[in-house]
Amino acid sequence: MRILYDHQIFIDQPYGGASRYFSELVKEAKRNEGLVVRLSLHFSSNAHAIEEGLASSTFTLRGLNFRGKTRVLSELNQLCTLSTTRRFRPNLFHPTHYADYFLGRLPGVPYVLTVFDLIYELFPQYFHDPMLLERKRRLVAGARRIIAISECTKRDLVRLYGIDSAKVDVVHLSTRLKRPESASQDPAGLPYVLFVGNRGNYKSFVTLAQAFARLPVRDRNRQLVCAGGGQFTHEEQRMLDELDIRGRTRYVPIGGASLAAIYAGAGVFVFPSLYEGFGIPMLEAFACGCPAIASDVPSLREVGREAAEYFDPASHEGLCETMERVLWDLELRSGMVSRGLIRSGDFSGPKMIQQTIETYTRATS
Repeated sequence: MRILYDHQIFIDQPYGGASRYFSELVKEAKRNEGLVVRLSLHFSSNAHAIEEGLASSTFTLRGLNFRGKTRVLSELNQLCTLSTTRRFRPNLFHPTHYADYFLGRLPGVPYVLTVFDLIYELFPQYFHDPMLLERKRRLVAGARRIIAISECTKRDLVRLYGIDSAKVDVVHLSTRLKRPESASQDPAGLPYVLFVGNRGNYKSFVTLAQAFARLPVRDRNRQLVCAGGGQFTHEEQRMLDELDIRGRTRYVPIGGASLAAIYAGAGVFVFPSLYEGFGIPMLEAFACGCPAIASDVPSLREVGREAAEYFDPASHEGLCETMERVLWDLELRSGMVSRGLIRSGDFSGPKMIQQTIETYTRATS
């Protein structure tokens, strides 16, 4: 079977869960003897594409910014993808995001679509992109099969789009992170509280900051570490000042080599998001031996099960109490680490690719 992946997510994201998923999927698929795999990616500044050597051009434009960069790269890569399709002659096309430029231009080639979440549909107060939603609706309708990354995402997709549930296959994500031999150490001597990724809107970083500020006196030397997501904005700095925790809150950039150590050095990882399609940072924390606390929402329960502790996302007081318990109850922490490592073993790259191939087979049969 000849599978073609396109460029989209590697242009739309500098780094992130979706582009990491596709970089790992492409890498795993190339190892499968029954597949001939091509990724049509010629110009990209995506961190995962560069780390894995996925872009065919060494001209990655990393560090070079100009007005309209994303649009220019998208148009160049679209032309390359359509040209690659004519030469490669795939049996199946797997677009990596929701641009519909290929509709009507790949005659006879079915496509499979991965849907990560329904965040734009469920939280319109945070997003306004009617064109993206319209393109997504067209692609969902025309896909031969759809991959949802969780049962939660599948239920939301079927409910909101009215499609046949039999068209949707659930394929859970995986992580290649593992517990490192050494970990980052907090200079104050107390393991830090960890937040990973973007902090805006539904990610509810404010809830975590408020809970962290309420921790008792014995935690006053503990730090709150924010890995990834960019430097703190002026609004965030003002909020941290108002909570009197700016001096104990720090940002650290992340890369593939350092992320596992950042997780492993934390006293606890906190995931206060109001909604996730899957919640891969929690899986990463499990794999790195880090206890995890998460919002009590369906997708995070689906992934974490009994390995994590949960809290009401509307209550920073409840989060504070849960953090204090996990940080200081050594027996609880030890059990959480053990259960997390076991749970992370349920999600593997080979399992993900095998289930994805099964979807490909259904789509082409």
